[in-house]
Amino acid sequence: MLKPLTLDRFSQGLRDPQEAPAVAYCAACNCEIYDGDLVYVVPGGDILHGDTECLVEYIGARLMSAEDVVGVV
Repeated sequence: MLKPLTLDRFSQGLRDPQEAPAVAYCAACNCEIYDGDLVYVVPGGDILHGDTECLVEYIGARLMSAEDVVGVV
């Protein structure tokens, strides 16, 4: 006699990524960083999201024209 087919292993579905615990917090924006995210690690050990926005915010860089920087009118 055959055993009845069961799909119990699929009843849970995939893990909800919103339930994943944060492994760190970004030093620039204070948002959560999750396992598998790309990050920047800067001298001193701070961890930032792996995008340029957080890196720019962290170092305090401003994008300006060369004329504005050197005061040429």
